[in-house]
Amino acid sequence: MADAHRDYLKKISKTYMRGDATEPSYYPALKEFLESCAQASGKRPDITVQPKRTEVGIPDFLLRGPKGKITTPTNGPSYRTKDKIERLDTD
Repeated sequence: MADAHRDYLKKISKTYMRGDATEPSYYPALKEFLESCAQASGKRPDITVQPKRTEVGIPDFLLRGPKGKITTPTNGPSYRTKDKIERLDTD
């Protein structure tokens, strides 16, 4: 699981550092991370990126089993996330 987390942080950092990313630019990395976490827990994830409108709005992701809706941040990784990436790179 730690490897999945590290890989996810590196991928979103790389996307962010290009300087031209929009919110959907981060979706592939997040979807891959969520799938890795679910599989590590013995779950078979079923994830839809940008599904149709639901009763609560338009989620960025829809997860089935375990269920949930996710909205991603619009400004990329936060300062705290970048700090964590730097610390992971020194491990």
